[in-house]
Amino acid sequence: MIYTISIHSQDDSEKIQLYSKNIIGSWVWKHSSGGLSGHEFNTPENLGLNKKWIFTSEGEFIELINNDTSNNYNSYIFETNQSVIDHNNILMLKTFYTLEENKFVSNKINQNHLLKRMLPEYYLIGRLTKDTLTIGDNAYDGMGHLFVREKKKSK
Repeated sequence: MIYTISIHSQDDSEKIQLYSKNIIGSWVWKHSSGGLSGHEFNTPENLGLNKKWIFTSEGEFIELINNDTSNNYNSYIFETNQSVIDHNNILMLKTFYTLEENKFVSNKINQNHLLKRMLPEYYLIGRLTKDTLTIGDNAYDGMGHLFVREKKKSK
């Protein structure tokens, strides 16, 4: 699934303010489609997992898979970057996660070091409304993802 992104009369700073306000909260993953074949369709039911993304007003990003944190995601921003699909510069959602690796360093005392790296992931923004978030991987063979805002539980 390919999402068409267009920026009309609003400049990026206005869109960033709007997106930053609208994205705050918890989003429940409903499905992803696309991929290398273009025919993949993944849901919580056929993969046997639930995914939730949480965005805070302080720029914190948390990914929960089956109610457990994954990949050490920790922050997000909106940033203009080049689309790999059409090579235009467009506003994207950029998330960061921490990758921890043990690396063996050969030196006089031969040590293992735990390296932490911040890695970004870029998503094309298809739609961001009060209740719906559609995004696509910034990749030729990427997936499109649909999230819906988690409903607040009644007391």
